[in-house]
Amino acid sequence: MSAKTKMTDLAVPLIVLINVGLYYLWNYPPWPGTQGFLAEHFVASRNHIKDYQVWTLVTSLFFHRDIVHLFISTLGLVSIGLLLEDLVGSKQFTEFFLLSGLVGSMNHVMISPVVNLPDAEIYGSTAPLTGVMVVAALIFRNKTVWLFKVIPIRPAYGAGLFMALDLLGMPLSSEDVGSPIGHGAHIGAALVGLVYYHKILRHRVWRNLRSETDNEKRLYEVNVAKAGWMIPCRGEEYDDMVVFLRDVLGMKVAIQGRPEIDNKVSKYTKFNTPNGIVELVEPDRFSGDIFPNPTLAITVDNLTAAVANLDARNVKFVAPIFHKHEGWALIYFKAPDGRVYQIQGPYANI
Repeated sequence: MSAKTKMTDLAVPLIVLINVGLYYLWNYPPWPGTQGFLAEHFVASRNHIKDYQVWTLVTSLFFHRDIVHLFISTLGLVSIGLLLEDLVGSKQFTEFFLLSGLVGSMNHVMISPVVNLPDAEIYGSTAPLTGVMVVAALIFRNKTVWLFKVIPIRPAYGAGLFMALDLLGMPLSSEDVGSPIGHGAHIGAALVGLVYYHKILRHRVWRNLRSETDNEKRLYEVNVAKAGWMIPCRGEEYDDMVVFLRDVLGMKVAIQGRPEIDNKVSKYTKFNTPNGIVELVEPDRFSGDIFPNPTLAITVDNLTAAVANLDARNVKFVAPIFHKHEGWALIYFKAPDGRVYQIQGPYANI
């Protein structure tokens, strides 16, 4: 999947702009008292909370004092942050950014006395960025994501590294030999990312497939081009079924391999039939809820319209959209019969 930033993706650019602006004000104060004002209102700590300055739990998310801290936050936001915003939309991203950062700041304030740093300050965007990394890792798992169509990254590795450093950094900080990073804030934001993904994001339509519907939620015209079956097999069953369908039933293999996009599947083999495609899939170890039984795969002529129709009927989507190639995508949904189906096809704005 390649990150394709839209002109309507405004949250990350705005956050970066605020971060840079506050960094400039701190290091190049335009008037006396600027640094004192920023330290008072854009830094979170137990002392600030005791003084009822609760707004610092949020304002601190946009404040950076040194260039390295600012660079790390900016790099993470313009890479993984933009990728996530492009999937979920600016409103959803902003909601998650603020929520994960708020919980992270609160967690830092509660944990700091435990690690013998009761007056430790917290500021910067790295806490909500950790939450963003966790959500991206849950969406893409161990798949390679092509950032700007040039740079290969694996969000799961980045999230794992972040968490390992934080879990190691907390006991070191208690000995006053660790870095002044808010490890507790990072862990709190990561937990928010874990819950937020499973409770909210994975059941919603992703923005680059969502279209505007009127108040009556009218349905759009959609035509089914073809249908086929995805048959889940695990372990040795997968190889045995490939041989059985190919050699015993004489079905012709169209294509097989490991998907680069759909992280719900580890490997697949497609057989062409006169009436559609039969696809053997080996689900990854996390996708048992999607592939408990053979799954109907539907190809439509307008996936955007189909998704808008499903959304109008409050159908739940059980995984994020997967882009197979430019202008083509697939998504999984749970139908009224309680079963999971796959639907795919070309998408565009209605």
